[in-house]
Amino acid sequence: MTTLSIVSLIAAGQGFFLALILAGRKQNSLANHILSVAMLLFSFELLTTFYHGSGLDQRFPHLIGATYGFPFLYSPVFLLYAQALTGSFRRLSASQAAHFLPFLIVTAYTIPFYAMSGADKILVLEDPAGSPWSDKLFFIDHLKFAYSLVYLIAILVVISRHRRRVRDRFSSLDKVNLDWLRFLAYGGFVTWLVALAFYLFGLFGSRPDFDPIEGYSDLVSLVIAAYVYAIGYLGLRQPEIFGSVVTSDGGDAAPISYVRSGMDEGQAREIESRLLELMETASPYKDPELTLPELADHLGISPHNLSQVINSRLGVNFYDFINEYRIEEVKRRIRDDKASSLTLLSMGLDAGFNSKSSFNAVFKKMAGCTPSEFRKHVAGGQK
Repeated sequence: MTTLSIVSLIAAGQGFFLALILAGRKQNSLANHILSVAMLLFSFELLTTFYHGSGLDQRFPHLIGATYGFPFLYSPVFLLYAQALTGSFRRLSASQAAHFLPFLIVTAYTIPFYAMSGADKILVLEDPAGSPWSDKLFFIDHLKFAYSLVYLIAILVVISRHRRRVRDRFSSLDKVNLDWLRFLAYGGFVTWLVALAFYLFGLFGSRPDFDPIEGYSDLVSLVIAAYVYAIGYLGLRQPEIFGSVVTSDGGDAAPISYVRSGMDEGQAREIESRLLELMETASPYKDPELTLPELADHLGISPHNLSQVINSRLGVNFYDFINEYRIEEVKRRIRDDKASSLTLLSMGLDAGFNSKSSFNAVFKKMAGCTPSEFRKHVAGGQK
């Protein structure tokens, strides 16, 4: 058994675990369920690497080729995930279901190969050049690289459109979602490039051990394993990735729920006290790029514990928590006669907002009126 086989098996286990967690998320359930499916697909792909690398394919050859059509599933699943996370997909339409036709066609096309005896499949692995299936499988290989590239470009288009749509809106949450989607897209590009490089090497490099099914998958599986580990790590590091989504009106979904992480009531109360003191004395909310992990670093605790305290004890999500302080800072300055010469925009920027439209939108959402209306109320003695 090779080291790669062991790594693939461990990564597959993490993928199944992540899929289980994501499937159980109530908040942002559609996007998380789609990502759960992606994790399952990756896990089965990694199990295939373990299957071949451990020699199980020689003992149980009937499973050879079982995941050959999976590359035609990854791309549409991630496209739907990007659409769900950006709020442009809520239920599967006929046109979106059509994205899965190539997978069904490839699966139907390769059923005769999958139905071959185990001995015949081993012969294909050992002597691909002598098999009539060699040219057929190579043709599908050519097709799936072009197919995946088209979808990667489509995903980048979704990200670009969403970035333009929310550029001046609730920047903190949008930044997390956009950074997360960029990570998934760029990770997909890296995986695609590695797979293409090894495929071309096998095609033109005259490798004697190259076969049309698993000939270039070793390093690709290693990249997929790293991808799965990164998704798990970032999900723990930034819990809002799996728990919040931009809604159609620009807000974010309900606060996420947490399984208790070992914190007792006294510890949670102590963290809450330190957090509120930090917000009052150091004003970290004035940093327009402040993130949950950065605020947790200030307190010397994990992002997960901080998010749990904000959610369960204060009853809001991280972004509303930060924006409330920013809005209160602006209100305080509006009431202060010494700041009467300052523009509302300068107050908003000083409080941590990074654009006029973001400041106005959040202020109206939380205060029930625009900044200029609030200033008029204060000038008229109504607040």
